[in-house]
Amino acid sequence: MINILSIFQIKMTFNFIILDFIDSFRDFKNLRIVNKEFYKSCMEVWQNYKGKEMISSPRGTMINISCCHICSKNLNKKKRIELLVNYYYHPEPVYIICENWKCIHDCLIDLFYNAWENERVYLNKNNYLPQKNKIPRSNNQKTIANIDYNYIIISCSGKLLVRCYWFDDNGQYTKDVDIKHFNKKNNKTKISSWYKNYKDLNLKELNEKINNY
Repeated sequence: MINILSIFQIKMTFNFIILDFIDSFRDFKNLRIVNKEFYKSCMEVWQNYKGKEMISSPRGTMINISCCHICSKNLNKKKRIELLVNYYYHPEPVYIICENWKCIHDCLIDLFYNAWENERVYLNKNNYLPQKNKIPRSNNQKTIANIDYNYIIISCSGKLLVRCYWFDDNGQYTKDVDIKHFNKKNNKTKISSWYKNYKDLNLKELNEKINNY
């Protein structure tokens, strides 16, 4: 009997037949979790796909929300994906993209590189950071703060920081807190699995640092 999985194995010729019939990123993600073989094949396609070398940088003003910033396809509100770059000052830039996995690929790669240039690395959405945690204050007190677990911040000294924010009667406060202040027992943080294996980003070394802090 022919193993049906063998039909979908990626060869050196970048041949993954079923993806020729898949457009949406949601379908791509669902195919990826069928089993380990499909995961490996999908991620090899993701790693080897060469999209646009340059795309329009996300903008914070005068944003055209009616077309995809990657393929220029016309979009309606239900089919539009808005990906906010939330570590800039207001107005925060935003990517407007369609649901095609190739467009999302190009957008995420640009987002990840942009984040790296700003000393940030995006985390897996399925991480186990707590929603709230006690954090140290400069006045030697501790405050229960909300945690922004979208990304890890890499400080100039090499420390790994997590952005936290809280509110009191005087307004909203933000602080980047060393990851060592979070309970390691409950912290199984990993870098987003959608990164490509770019050697210049040293992702393997960074992942080991996150796991061994």
